[in-house]
Amino acid sequence: MKRSIILLLLFGLFTLNSSGQDGASIFKKNCAVCHSIGKGKLVGPDLKGVDKKYEIKWLTKWVKSSQSLVKKNDPKAVQIFNDNNKMVMPDQALSDDEIKAIASFIGEETTKLEQPIAVSPPPVVATNESVSTNQPEEQSHDRVSATTIIYVLVGINLFLILIIVGLGRVIIDLANYSRGKIEG
Repeated sequence: MKRSIILLLLFGLFTLNSSGQDGASIFKKNCAVCHSIGKGKLVGPDLKGVDKKYEIKWLTKWVKSSQSLVKKNDPKAVQIFNDNNKMVMPDQALSDDEIKAIASFIGEETTKLEQPIAVSPPPVVATNESVSTNQPEEQSHDRVSATTIIYVLVGINLFLILIIVGLGRVIIDLANYSRGKIEG
């Protein structure tokens, strides 16, 4: 009983590894030499969006034997073949599941490429006159100028220096008192 459970687990792991392969690794191993996703044509066409352009059943036939489709005068196959200077795509010994994994990976990569790029607002530029936010003048009236901020910081520093000097004098007076130099 225990042995059969272990065998079932091992068989399950083996089938997961062989049939549920990662589309990215299969693509890199079998496709990336000739194709890109969103980076333009290499030897073969850019595959960006190919998962939406063609049905998986047709793509599977194309990947396994593109020339058999061309010889049958499949309009899509003939178009791809002609658009790529009649360059023959070699037949690929991939399983249907592997081709589906590649198509899924291409779809994920295409989606990433189609997402808008987040644009952050321009940085705030501080000058001696004011803080620039690229807003119209009437909207930036509530902004504090850089000069004002500098004056406030200098004032705070002066105040802290006065406190430190005052505390220093108090400490000296306490030290003198404890030595008996000052009488209470």
